[in-house]
Amino acid sequence: MLATPNLAPQLAELAVVSINNAQHYSEAARKTQTKKWTSAAFELHILNREGYVFYVPNQHLGSDFEGMIITTEDDWLLWIDWILVRPSARRRGVARALLRAAVGQAQALGRHKIWCESLTTNLHSLALLQAEGFVRIAELPNHWYKQDFCLLIKDLE
Repeated sequence: MLATPNLAPQLAELAVVSINNAQHYSEAARKTQTKKWTSAAFELHILNREGYVFYVPNQHLGSDFEGMIITTEDDWLLWIDWILVRPSARRRGVARALLRAAVGQAQALGRHKIWCESLTTNLHSLALLQAEGFVRIAELPNHWYKQDFCLLIKDLE
């Protein structure tokens, strides 16, 4: 489902929980990113149409989210900022559903590529992205927060 500004507090809560439980990220990365994705930041991201936030609602709790994907428009491409899944909802297809929603949005907008980065140590993320047709195009050793990343891209044409 496509998020609206009124959902910003729930999105921010999910971001904090998911980022703080992201075992592959350094403490510096967790600290910086949880400060970045506040309720106000989500509201502005959605209102300014900088990108899109899709979420999967919890089937049992109407106000809780299982996961979300944050994207940003990037010169006729769509960039995936984050795929965040609540720890209790991991390994249940939530990330795959979110990724497919973002790809569908990119195609509906006429974008010809969608791209992202992943930590090279996040094997679950890399396996999902590659299974969904993303290809590694670059390695970024000792990059953001002095961690190793790779860039991945999916052609949509």
